[in-house]
Formats: sequence, structure tokens, C-alpha cells
Amino acid sequence: MKRSISLKVAVLAVLIAMFSCGHEQKSESHSSYADSLVNTCFRTENFDRLMVLIDSFQNTGDYTPEWADFMRGAGYDMIAKKQVTEHYWEKLYSTTDPEKYPDFYYFMAGRLSQLRLTMADYQGSIDVAIKALEYADEHGGLSDDMRMTLLWSVAVSQQDLGLKEAEASSLKVYNMLEKLSHGPKDCTGKMFFATGLTDYYIRMKQYDKANQWLLKAQDNWHCLDPSADSLLYHEYIWQIGLVHVRLLEAQGNTKQAQAIFKQIKPEFTRSPYGLSAAAEYLLETKRYTEAADFYTRVDAQFHEDHWSADKNLDFINNTLIPRLKANLGAGRKDSVVSMARFLADHYEQALDDERKNNATQQAIIYDTQGKEKQIAEQEASLMQQRIIGLMVAIVLLTVFFIVYSLLRRRAANLKAAKDRIESELRIARDIQMSMVPSTFPDREGLDMYASMTPAKEVGGDLYGYVLIGDKLYFAVGDVSGKGVPASLFMAQVTRLFRTMAAQGLMPAEICTRMNNELSGDDNVNGMFVTMFLGMLNMETGHLNYCNAGHNPPVIGGGENRGEFLEMIPNAPIGLFPELDYEGEEIDNIKGRAIFVYTDGLNEAEDLEQNQFGEDHLLEILRNTHFDSARQVIETLAAQVEQHRNGAEPNDDLTMMCLRVS
Repeated sequence: MKRSISLKVAVLAVLIAMFSCGHEQKSESHSSYADSLVNTCFRTENFDRLMVLIDSFQNTGDYTPEWADFMRGAGYDMIAKKQVTEHYWEKLYSTTDPEKYPDFYYFMAGRLSQLRLTMADYQGSIDVAIKALEYADEHGGLSDDMRMTLLWSVAVSQQDLGLKEAEASSLKVYNMLEKLSHGPKDCTGKMFFATGLTDYYIRMKQYDKANQWLLKAQDNWHCLDPSADSLLYHEYIWQIGLVHVRLLEAQGNTKQAQAIFKQIKPEFTRSPYGLSAAAEYLLETKRYTEAADFYTRVDAQFHEDHWSADKNLDFINNTLIPRLKANLGAGRKDSVVSMARFLADHYEQALDDERKNNATQQAIIYDTQGKEKQIAEQEASLMQQRIIGLMVAIVLLTVFFIVYSLLRRRAANLKAAKDRIESELRIARDIQMSMVPSTFPDREGLDMYASMTPAKEVGGDLYGYVLIGDKLYFAVGDVSGKGVPASLFMAQVTRLFRTMAAQGLMPAEICTRMNNELSGDDNVNGMFVTMFLGMLNMETGHLNYCNAGHNPPVIGGGENRGEFLEMIPNAPIGLFPELDYEGEEIDNIKGRAIFVYTDGLNEAEDLEQNQFGEDHLLEILRNTHFDSARQVIETLAAQVEQHRNGAEPNDDLTMMCLRVS
């Protein structure tokens, strides 16, 4: 179970006390005026002005270099640049003399260990805290509050790592909390720590001990004053209640767990954090519809632009993926498709932003480490640069003529390289087109035709068929993305389809096995494919099919002469491992044409970015007399080209049509 926001607030309160101690130790050389300006920047989160002030106060002597570095670390912590924050605080921790400045040494040890705890660097947090505790055991000078903070870091890190030493460390923290307790207001820390220990023992499957610590958490909650902070008091109700529910679930007491959950259910609605915690629990217990409803209520408490504003990896992992799983399990097709499209549109950019953020932090660290060295090197090399500059001026004229000649030669080489790349891409396109069939079964009663047109030199669409006796397997798919990566993934999907269809498996089983092959740790780029896969008995007309997140095909016949096929909303293949895909069937489709396509058809755009549209597609199919499968596809291809009106294709276009009589 994730630790609550309130637990983090309790930890932060301890850190504020630590900050005050360290501030007194290292602030002898700075003025209250400087502090006032800097604190205003922290309150208003004006990071740029904060950095300018810190540099200025260090230059004027109002801040010592050590205190300036600490404030820089605090500033980067304010804007969530944790790697840079760690650099500054690790530097202060490792360079502070504990004999000369014991208070500041312990302060920085506590600050650094807590920071690494938030970065999930549990071993790093333990190493710093234990080293400081061992020094304190030998030399003394450690206050009770600071000792508790360091022990807290050790205990929580050991809990998250699942170490057996966590039990002894946690007991020390709880005993210190009891020792330092001065009344009802101090019950909060004990309650949260007891709740965390309950969760630890649940994960360790030591349910008797988990129950003992749950009782301690409940006892500490009872000593709180509900009139002091009613909202916080009720938040404790659902936090403790949810731990109790998880304990009962872990012990197999599902009915009792559900009864308690129902009892505390109104408490979740008081805050978005409560709603999120309830949704997370419901998702874990596979109560998907309820979980999806709770997530909807969470989103309703945020701004309308909540989804458009947050596109980072944390949002995708912590907000989008749980909601996607809940709506997928609840069978809410529109929500799943919307979220999957959001994921497809923004995952690559979020990943790139995360990489850029990490690179930026590393650049800041590198720049900080090298500033003083660079200044010295610049001064030492100034004269050398002047001499070199004179020499460069002398040879520039000669170099000019050499470069001119080289550029002319390079231009010729670039043209040759460009021609070679274009030739290789043409070969790649030919290879890809050879992977899809260009001829179709010549069998009495079967009319079948398909075409594929990549938007670029190579693409990610696919189609194929396998004929085994009277059974015709056919498939149309659309790989996420475009270009060479999509074409490589397409080749793998095509191979798997042919291999598994040749084994005579049902369409749903083929989708399940393909998903297990393509998802998981090996799919490092997070690629997936939407796919419609059918198995047609050409003697009886019986159709078995499975749709994996693909556009619904159009089936002819009926009073409207054509309609979209309603299907179970399975997920695309490659997104989530270990899914069981559901198949469907139609007793007899003889005399009814089936038209399967990719979204390069209905989402084809003209020069004003107006889409072709599903209604337009259905209208054309209903008003086109079926002479042959090829005639239907060529008619639609012409209509799409007419709709584009000169616009470049925005996606691969694949179509398949077949009819059995």
C-alpha cells in the first residue's frame, strides 16, 4: 500500500525542525535581511530570483559558501530537481567536519537520508543514516528529535526493501515516538508509523503482527480530537480502515473486508486522496467498475484541462495506467480507446521529456562541479588563446580555399548518400510489401481482395490470410507509430499470425499468445498493434473472430445493407502482458460482405484537416453495388484520394474485403 500524503506531511514537519537546528549552526555570517528576501522567494516559488539572490549574498559575505550551497539545494528541491538537490546536500554532508560542526553534520545526514527516501534510493538512505547514528553512538551530540529522524529513514527504507531488520528498527522508532509524546497532538506520528508497520507485516505475510500494529494505530487515532481538524480526523478513518480491509483481504476474509469497506466508503469522498486510495484498492481486488467510477470522481475534482496539462511519465504511470486498467476491466470501450489514444499520442514525448530533464540535471551538476576549475583554466589559457588566435588568423586564408574544395566534394558525397538511402528505403518497401500477399485464394464461392498503401516509404499496417482446408484465417492490423520501427514490429506480428494460424488455433487464442510474445520487458519501445482476426468456415459460413482494439469492420446485409460490427472491447496486442482475449462468432455470413480497414481510411485528411469519417465510409459502402471485393476496395481508394484533394497521406491505408457464397 502506498504511504498517504499525510504521512509525508508528518515527515516534513520533522524535517522543518531539523532545518531550524542546521540554520542556527551555519548562518552566523548572514543577515536577517538576506533571509527575509530568500524566504519570500521560497514562499512565492520564484526560483530564478532565488538563485540570483543566493549568488549575490555569497559574494557579499552575507552567506557562507556552505549555507549558500544548502539554500541552492533547497531551491532545486522546490522545483523537484532531486538529482541536483542530492548533489548539493551530499557535498555538504561529506565535507562537513562532524567534530567541528556536529549539529550541522547530523542535520545534513537527516536531510540527505530523507531526500534519498523520496527518490526510492533506500539503500543510499540507510547508508547515510546508519553512518551518522554510529558516529553519534561513539561521540554523542545527537538530539532525540534528530535521532528519531535518522531511525525513521532506516526503518522505512528497510520496510520498503522487505528486510528482516525493519522490525527491530521500526520498534525503536515507535518507542522513541512514545517517549517524545506529550499529548493527543503527538498521536499522529505514532498512528502513521503503526499503519506503515501494519502494511509491512501484511507484505511479509505475518498477519498476527500486522493485526497487533493495526490495533496500535486505532488506539492512537482514538486519542485524537475530532474538533481540532475535522477533515484530517475523518481522513484518518479511511486510512486506518483501508489498512484493515487489506489485512482482511490478505487473510482471505473477503466478505468481512467488503463490509468494512462499505462502512467507511463515505469517508473516501471527502478528498481526492481518499477517492484515489479507494480506487486503487478496488483495482487491486478486480472490482473494475467501482474502481472506474471512483477514478471518474477523482478527475471531477480537478480542472477541466487536467488531462491536457499533465503529460509526463508520472502522470501516465500513476494516473492514466490505473484508469486504463479499471475502464478496460469494466468494459468501457470509449474510455479505453480515449485513454489508449492519449497514451499513444503522449508517451513518446513524456519519455523524451523525462530524458531531457535527467540530462538537464546532470548538466547542472557537471556545470557546478566544473565552474571553479573552468575559471582557473580560462585565466591560465588566456595568453595561449591570444597566440593561437594570431596563428589562426595567418592560416585562415589557406584554410578557406581548402574548405571550399572540401565543401564541393562533400556536396557531391551527400547527394550520393541521399540517393543510396532512398534506394535502400525502396528496397525496404519492396521487402515489406512482399510480406503481405499479392494474390488471393482462387476458390469457388470465395471473393477476396486486399491492399496496403504505406504513408511513408515503409509503414506499420499489415494484412494476411492462411487457408487450411475449408478454414480461411484472415487478419488486418495497425502498428503504433510509422516508419522503420513500425515496419519491423509489423514483420514480427505478421510472422506470429501465420505461425499460429497454421496451428489451427481459435482467433482469441491467437491474440492471447501473440500478446504474451509481444508485451512485457522485451517490448522496450512500448509498441503495440490493433488487430482484427477472423476464422471463416467457407462451407458453413460460420465466422469466429476476435477484435484487439481495432476499428470495427463493416458487414453487409440487413435492412441498412451494411453496418458496423459490434464487438467486445479487447485491448491492443502488446500493451499489457498476461491478458486473456475474448472471441465472438456469427453463425452464417454467406452472401454478406465483410470490409476490414485501418484508421488511415476513416481518419484520412484533406488540406483543411477534415477527416474522411466513419459516416461517409458507411454511406459509400451502402450505396456501392457489390460486383467484386476488388471493385469495393478500388472504389473506396478513389474516394479517399478525392477527399484528400492533394493533401499528403497522414497514415498508412489498408483495406480487406471478402464474401463467401
